[in-house]
Amino acid sequence: MPMMYAAGHISFVLTLSLLAVHIPSDLAQAQGSPRFETAECPFEGGTWLEAERIECGYLIVPERRGVEGARTLRMAVAVVRSTSESPRPDPVVFLTGGPGGSTLRAMQARLTSRLWRSLRAERDLVFVDQRGTGYSGPISCPELFEVVNRMFYEGTPEEERREEVRREIRECRERITTSGVDLGAYHSATSARDLAELRVALGYDEWNLYGASYGTRLALVTMRDVPQGLRSVILEAAIPPNAPEQRLTNYDRALGELFAACAADPECAAEYPDLEQRFYTVLEDLEANPLIVPAPRSPSTPSGEITLGSDGAAIAVHQALYRDYTIALVPLLIQVLEARNHNALQALVDIATRDASGLNRGLYLSVECYERAPYLTPEALQADRERAPRLAPHGDLLRTLLHDCDAWHEYRASPAELAAVSSEIPTLILAGTLDPITPPAWGRLAGETLPNSYYMEARPGGHGPPKDACTRGIMLDFLNDPTTSPDMACNEARAPLSFVTDVYINPGVYRVATALRRGPSTVLVIWFGLTILTLVSATVGWPAARLVRRLRKRQATSTGLAVAARWVAWLAALAAMVFLVGLGWTIQRTAREAPLILGFGVPGSAAPLFLVPWFVLVLGVVALALTTSAWHGSGWSSASRVHCAAVGTACLSFVGLLAYMRLF
Repeated sequence: MPMMYAAGHISFVLTLSLLAVHIPSDLAQAQGSPRFETAECPFEGGTWLEAERIECGYLIVPERRGVEGARTLRMAVAVVRSTSESPRPDPVVFLTGGPGGSTLRAMQARLTSRLWRSLRAERDLVFVDQRGTGYSGPISCPELFEVVNRMFYEGTPEEERREEVRREIRECRERITTSGVDLGAYHSATSARDLAELRVALGYDEWNLYGASYGTRLALVTMRDVPQGLRSVILEAAIPPNAPEQRLTNYDRALGELFAACAADPECAAEYPDLEQRFYTVLEDLEANPLIVPAPRSPSTPSGEITLGSDGAAIAVHQALYRDYTIALVPLLIQVLEARNHNALQALVDIATRDASGLNRGLYLSVECYERAPYLTPEALQADRERAPRLAPHGDLLRTLLHDCDAWHEYRASPAELAAVSSEIPTLILAGTLDPITPPAWGRLAGETLPNSYYMEARPGGHGPPKDACTRGIMLDFLNDPTTSPDMACNEARAPLSFVTDVYINPGVYRVATALRRGPSTVLVIWFGLTILTLVSATVGWPAARLVRRLRKRQATSTGLAVAARWVAWLAALAAMVFLVGLGWTIQRTAREAPLILGFGVPGSAAPLFLVPWFVLVLGVVALALTTSAWHGSGWSSASRVHCAAVGTACLSFVGLLAYMRLF
């Protein structure tokens, strides 16, 4: 659902031996004969795959069931074996968000988390890319993503943007359908049948579904259409089929919760007074006077800059409300937008211009146009705007692409498919109070027709609850005994949201982190290396030389200005090294305790550290002046003169390097 968002591509050969597949006769007669073929994993991994005991293959299914001669699809599957020597027989199947997300591409990162390690400690894990995305015959429209973003970043007027998007949608549809793809075969109901056939093909009598965001809708449709073999279901950030399409209303509700939480927090209220009014003033200001921010050159940003208007600012805050650890930064983000701080917004721009999620736009359109577009009546859209009157002028992009579903395909879900799902299957429903896109009310709505469901709302919590020990414990308790309500006392005892209120804004911190992640340029490495080596030669070399002279009982030969020049140069070099060590320690500590602060700067307690470069600058200039004045004086050798001058120059070079990295 989000516009912007994670993952790596991976290749390794792994031969599997799974038992022969036996399809029950009712499934075989109704659906043909789907089969599972073992294969090497479609992603890289090397020895990691063997060590993690990951087995891969493809589920072969017809694109359109019941149609003679229909194309077949190969759905990529990865089974991650439990770390237990005697695992439970019912695995956990993860259904990711989007629609259009790839579970396999994000699998390696997910398996390192505490939540997934806890789940794997008792059960196998099954990851499958939904038909039409990831490694499962993707319906790909990469050019659509580039065009949508380019026009958004360039501040293209809405009518022109809509016309261009519709043209790109039609061109992508034409290309895809010409290749033989049946766009009407890609929605939750067909994917639910895929899941039912996969369970049988893998030989599991029953399993547990864990759906997140859009994955909850797929899980609910599976409960409705093919409930056989479902032992339990976990819905995180639920989107029931009967939930209304009201994105402005949902976002406005989350903003209200945020502003109320800040006002109730003495530190937040003091640091960011009247936050609600300031937010809407920022949107109005950016609507009238957009902000131009430098950006990395890419197909989406060919000009090397983006135009940040009110829609972009609204989306930035919307995305920040997705996770509890970014929610704490939202007041700071609003303050930075208010100050129109180009440099401090660089981290936001870099993140915004990367399609980190790998979301497949083609499948997104196919599913959403089938299942959500029926709710997009003029009356519903107008009511949505009226419920959020201050947000409405700045929120059109929250519904990107859905306005233009008629350009993609004509298929729409029937009223029966959009009805509430009724089921006796035990279900755990998890929600976050500040979720801007799937409100807690939707979780409660889903639970109204699920009599064996248990509901937990986390405060604080964004697009789903925090994956802390409390949430993990509740999920594990439920999986171990789905018929009994898990103990949720820890959720009631959660501490209130703690906002980030003390930050020294310095864009250079993020610039340094980015350079380290991407790999610094050769010129930068040489510049930094020579500068630091020269400074170290003074901070370490001069005291060492002095100690040697004392041990040998030799007298220093330099006097007067030469001595002063060397002392000042040494102090300047020492101050530079103190700053470097202090900055490294600060970044390391912040990365461990509150890493997202590094996108804006460092904790306020570290602000005095950034006075040190001024001392380096002043002392470096004085050292060079003294060295020049004492150049022809007696008492020091030519080598000593040159070294002292080099150290003074290195101090100025160090400050220049900090300025280049925007640390100074």
